[in-house]
Amino acid sequence: MKAVAVLFALALCGAAHSGLVLDLANPDEGSLTVKKGAHFGLVTLECTPKEGTVLGKVVEGGLLVHKVGEGENVLDALLFSKDEASLLLRLLVSVGGKTEFKHFHKVGEKWELLKERKDFYELLKGLEGQEVPAGDLEEGVLLDG
Repeated sequence: MKAVAVLFALALCGAAHSGLVLDLANPDEGSLTVKKGAHFGLVTLECTPKEGTVLGKVVEGGLLVHKVGEGENVLDALLFSKDEASLLLRLLVSVGGKTEFKHFHKVGEKWELLKERKDFYELLKGLEGQEVPAGDLEEGVLLDG
């Protein structure tokens, strides 16, 4: 009987951890709240998991963007596109009870994690056609909070 309980618990953990795949190219509106908009000439797509939905990974078409780690939960995804090309992504994730942002940049046919938040906002402002004044990147706070 204990073996059955252990196997059941392992199956549940695996199922919960695998979660739904968020495909930014074709988001599942049954499991996600999807909002389309614009931000300084860029097209935005915001996807928020509905209550009870757990994401296992984020992809764009066939390209892996982010695989959700142990103890991590994706709370929101905000994609920026220009001329129908996906270019930047900001994920809001919860890790161990704390929330943080993860920023990604599409380079060719691959998504790369940006280690510095300022790099994301420099790229975003460049796409918007704005100059990036040295040390003036705090406007990003509007998107991050």
